[in-house]
Amino acid sequence: MRVSDIVISKFFICLFEPGAEVVPYSEHVLGTEDELYRYVCQLMNRYIGLPTGRKARIPEDSRLLSVLPQEAEQMEPFVNYVCEQVQDQMRSCPDIPGGTGIFVWAVIEDQPWIAFFKCANQARFCLKRGEKESVSWFRNSLILPGPSAKAEEYFYLNLPDLKARVSDREFVVNGEKKNYLAESVLDLSFGVSETKVLKMIDETVVDTICSQYPEEAPQKIMDYRMTLADQVQETGEVTMKEITEKVFEEDEEAARICLETAREREVPEKAVTVSKKSERQLTKKQRLVTDSGIELLIPMDILREGRTFSCSREEDGTMSIVIREISSLENK
Repeated sequence: MRVSDIVISKFFICLFEPGAEVVPYSEHVLGTEDELYRYVCQLMNRYIGLPTGRKARIPEDSRLLSVLPQEAEQMEPFVNYVCEQVQDQMRSCPDIPGGTGIFVWAVIEDQPWIAFFKCANQARFCLKRGEKESVSWFRNSLILPGPSAKAEEYFYLNLPDLKARVSDREFVVNGEKKNYLAESVLDLSFGVSETKVLKMIDETVVDTICSQYPEEAPQKIMDYRMTLADQVQETGEVTMKEITEKVFEEDEEAARICLETAREREVPEKAVTVSKKSERQLTKKQRLVTDSGIELLIPMDILREGRTFSCSREEDGTMSIVIREISSLENK
């Protein structure tokens, strides 16, 4: 998605202050050439596909549906509802920071979306309180603007599909660590994020390889990463069971241990859909770091052909890395 694909039709800003009784908010009309319009479009584009975000469908019995607007002109009651809910959570947890709240009704690829961002106060744009609990924004000329728009927390609601994407940030509220924005404000239940599931799968497979094949571990881990990359390119998703069967195809005992470890660690069994960003990270290069601090980035194509790069364990227990067929070497 490009920034130019986003069309904003409604825009509200609010001010979250710890200890405040009321959250002031105001609607503002933005022109497409306004700097703030471009800034908000950058926010929308930056986080909508982030793999660390949590995804869920809004349930039919959710209280959120009672305030969810069907049209842009109906947005203000929803803004008021979210402001009150966030402020209630801030009273219960002093660690939840205040900041600038941004609400957006936008059309992306012919579908209406509602987005919310909570940004740190002293940033590119600041708010000031006006009369009758109104707020307005202004450019902070004393602070240099950052290279890109950033938010501390966010959510996106796809209205036709009733799907939500929420930032994966947790705080301790009333003694319980939780994603208050998802669980308390939006009344949603989320599974584990894509990034966390991929990490859990990777750690489980690598630990099994290291325990079952200590002498061959370096090469087998590289083979596993190539198998994972191929799986992602072919299907766009990964499951713990399928990747285990492929990696330990000829070793039933290792496969059993791997799946048993996955159950103990509560690795989700459901297939995780891999985002484009994660796919690029998994399929382009393999990053290796030695205990002496040497880092190597090896293109997957080189690992697959198996001729240029190899890794082996010596009799004394140390490992050797061999890079062949080098015609030139550059300092970068």
